[in-house]
Amino acid sequence: MGQILCGNKKPKSYTINNIVYKREKLIGEGAYSYVYMVKKNGKNYALKLIPLISPETEKIAKTEVYISKTIQHDSVCYLLDHEMIPQSNGLSTALLLFGYCNGPNLANFSGKLDEELLYDYFFQMLQAVQVLHCKYEVAFLHNDIKESNFMLTSDDGGRTYRVVLIDLGSCKATPIYINSRLEALRYEEIFQMECTSLYRAPELFQVPNPGVLGLGSDIWSLGCTLYSLAYGYAPFEGTALSAISANIKFPIDHSHHYRPIVQQLIRAMCNSERSKRPTIKSLIEQYPSS
Repeated sequence: MGQILCGNKKPKSYTINNIVYKREKLIGEGAYSYVYMVKKNGKNYALKLIPLISPETEKIAKTEVYISKTIQHDSVCYLLDHEMIPQSNGLSTALLLFGYCNGPNLANFSGKLDEELLYDYFFQMLQAVQVLHCKYEVAFLHNDIKESNFMLTSDDGGRTYRVVLIDLGSCKATPIYINSRLEALRYEEIFQMECTSLYRAPELFQVPNPGVLGLGSDIWSLGCTLYSLAYGYAPFEGTALSAISANIKFPIDHSHHYRPIVQQLIRAMCNSERSKRPTIKSLIEQYPSS
């Protein structure tokens, strides 16, 4: 199937555990996957295809299956079904079936939201991340928080939209203990592959040795995401130096005027000292009313 995906011929349907879904259209494409809208009995679904071309992609697929089955919450896009399909080339393709989000992702609104919607959507984003951080025995780090990994979906024909967190393939159970320089370098390579550089926390560029990694890097990424949603571009350059310096500059033009609390939240979340960043729980408890 990996060969089919890269060529001109694409199957008209996909079968998961003997259930056939009709392919409608490509709706997303990542570094390691393709996402199609598929349909069965008039209902739309999102089907994620991950060609298992390396140990890394196999691990990503297995991680997403495990965590997406574990997390059952309306704020997170959870797994409905999955199957690993062997291909004629000796490799396999992972097919992961999710509920379909009928709205766009939040990257479409960067720099375009009024204050009320910015507050509303970001609060829902915090609630979605809280599901990973706090709702289960294991605290999960999402590890690739950015606006394009939050979808909008409507349950009332488009009158209102709610936010759904997607793409759990990079998730990590925390805490992560680093006991050697070799381990630190290995994790730096992992984070380079899995966590988008513009939203990557300083401790993921330079993993401490010895050290412990927790949930704080998601908080940093949320701060970067709020900045991007508010102003239309990321606050840092995607380099270790820019992240470590944590020198945030805010635009001064009047087209991006929000209450001071927006900049205060961003500064708090994008603190280069991990211990001084707020937790997801404290952010929600202290979140300003719109």
